[in-house]
Amino acid sequence: MEPVSLKPTSNSPSPAVSSPPTDGDQIARRKAMFTCCKKATKFVFSTVGLAIIVALYSVAGAYIFQLLEQTNEKEECIQACSHNSSSFFNGGQLFLAFIL
Repeated sequence: MEPVSLKPTSNSPSPAVSSPPTDGDQIARRKAMFTCCKKATKFVFSTVGLAIIVALYSVAGAYIFQLLEQTNEKEECIQACSHNSSSFFNGGQLFLAFIL
């Protein structure tokens, strides 16, 4: 039986040792980033991209509005219910006052 050599052969590069990036690698990486940014910019300023941005902006605005107005709305409802809860007629007036 032949002894097994742990040294890499000249045909296969060592997986543990990597060569430092060269100028060619950095240029290729920059070109790839530029191409990616160019595609992203094209998509954002396309009709579909702008529609998605408007939809996300609307959803975020609605969520923020609910967070800001939630406590005030609860206080108004509790105050109105405790003030005019004596009869059905007063409840109807409360509903109309709330709408108007």
